Amino acid sequence: SSHIGSRSRPAMQEATASGSSDAAIVSSLHIALACTGLVWVLHKTKKVKTEAATLSEQLWGLEFRALSAPRRAVLALLGPLGLLALACRAWVLLGPGAAALVLGLVALALRNAGVFRVIGACLPRPWETQGRGRPGEPGGAPLPVWILTGFLGSGKTTLVNRLVRCDKGNSDLLVIENEAGETALDAELVIQASGSKESVLLLNDGCACCKVRGDLCDLVRDEVLGRRVSAGGVGGLVIECSGLADPRAVVQTFLLDVELRRRLELREVVAVVDAVHVGRYLRHRGAAPSGQHASLARLVEEQIAFASLVLLNKLDCVPSPAAVDGLREGIRRVNLTADVLECSYCDVDAARVLGGAGFQRTPGAWSPDRALLDIERVHLHVGEQPPPGSAVDSKASEAVLPGVRCVSVRVDGELDLDAFNRWVLTTLGDMEVLRAKGVLAVQGHTEKLAFQAVHASFHGTPSLTARWRLGEPRFSQLVFIGCDLRVDLIEWGLRRCRA
Repeated sequence: SSHIGSRSRPAMQEATASGSSDAAIVSSLHIALACTGLVWVLHKTKKVKTEAATLSEQLWGLEFRALSAPRRAVLALLGPLGLLALACRAWVLLGPGAAALVLGLVALALRNAGVFRVIGACLPRPWETQGRGRPGEPGGAPLPVWILTGFLGSGKTTLVNRLVRCDKGNSDLLVIENEAGETALDAELVIQASGSKESVLLLNDGCACCKVRGDLCDLVRDEVLGRRVSAGGVGGLVIECSGLADPRAVVQTFLLDVELRRRLELREVVAVVDAVHVGRYLRHRGAAPSGQHASLARLVEEQIAFASLVLLNKLDCVPSPAAVDGLREGIRRVNLTADVLECSYCDVDAARVLGGAGFQRTPGAWSPDRALLDIERVHLHVGEQPPPGSAVDSKASEAVLPGVRCVSVRVDGELDLDAFNRWVLTTLGDMEVLRAKGVLAVQGHTEKLAFQAVHASFHGTPSLTARWRLGEPRFSQLVFIGCDLRVDLIEWGLRRCRA
């Protein structure tokens, strides 16, 4: 009997081990099936990409998410867990080779869930900072660009000469001269100031219309980015438009072309205003000029409207302080958000224009984040009595604002993003809007959404640095600069976008 008992113990142990192994196989199968079922249930709640979601993706760069963040996190856990359970079953039944195959599937699931990307983003990448390309090169920082505009004789070339002269440490500035006529006198002056013929490129057509926009694209893409940047020695690009140039065509060059928008950054649009003669062109309410004078007045107003920085030049020739105040008010009627610097002979701090050593001033004039800074200057609430001298008064809010004017509208509360997208695109198309910018509080987003637009060219992004604080009153504020704007329709349309 003792012999029989001694033989039965190993058998019992073997049976116990076999039973526990079978139980492990069964439990792992149950886990895999449970995970599969839960993944299937979660996938049934996926959203379908609608036209509104596609529009938000195009305008704001908001990536469409079929599942919410918590559901994606649960899927990222359930998928690998179920595959690991299958790996255990494969190991027991088929051996380590089959388990290795299943583990490969687990790694693939983790990659598709974005786990590896999140981990990689947290790790330092010293090789990325080493060998980074020059400004303007693919993979390098964007090349900073400054556009100088202003009417004939306002002092633009004087400003360029000052920038290149005081730029002995910035000798890598490249200047494009958009000359009106056959004589390249301005280009010759800039060459003398810079001391280098290679630092100036000439664009011989003063209108800067569609033809010149194409020529400018070709010149920047082929000569500046293709040859000069590759050869080195270009740290920034200054474009001096002719006095008759339409600024919108030049600005749109850097907004509509995808490659240029990626490799260039528009830092400032500087309008040089002749304080002696510009008064006759700035239209005053109720006294709009006519004929050729009207077209010149419109051009001057558009040059101011597109500016992020206005230089009120030749102040030494203005007879009285009251005249300067009138000019400043006329500029503010056209553009509320631009900085205005008063000067003579364009004697301004070059660091204020270029951004100091290394051109470090950020963000650029047409980046959406710049709207976060500009919009702080405007505090006009819908329905409130605006302060004297502002761009919108009680009468103007009931009618059409004549000429090129600046309108600010603020709405408290949150907006529905889909409704705003449809409304703003319709407004940009129906009204003669030259520029628009805004900061939005949108339902479902803790970030402040900022945008800039030139006509129908819209560029927006959620700000990564500016967020609505807990308990902070939320509001949306927009600035429109355009011709004959219907303020009442803008207010009414924006109110209808509230969530």
